[in-house]
Amino acid sequence: MRHDGLDRFHKTDPHLPQKDLSRNLFFDTCAYESIFLEAAIKQRGVDRIVFGTDLLPEISMYRLYYRFLETADEYFEYPTHASRQGRWNIYGLYLPDDVLLKIYRENALRLLGGK
Repeated sequence: MRHDGLDRFHKTDPHLPQKDLSRNLFFDTCAYESIFLEAAIKQRGVDRIVFGTDLLPEISMYRLYYRFLETADEYFEYPTHASRQGRWNIYGLYLPDDVLLKIYRENALRLLGGK
């Protein structure tokens, strides 16, 4: 086994200390599925989530993400044009205000060195 690049941290290498490479990993809200974003928040913590989208910054995008992150709406359509991978439905996560503040603002400031 070569010991360069990411291989040097490969978990099967008994000669090197184990490193948690996910410490620097952030997730964004462009997950497309409520269950994925919910799992990321539970498993990695809200401090690792930032707001992100691949939709154009139009009123409809802001309405969609408001519904996705801030309401308890059930099973509504995610726009097909967002991913071109087909249609599916998502549900609102109804996140508390302190979590929303971190996702919308605080985490990005910390990540980009603004706070």
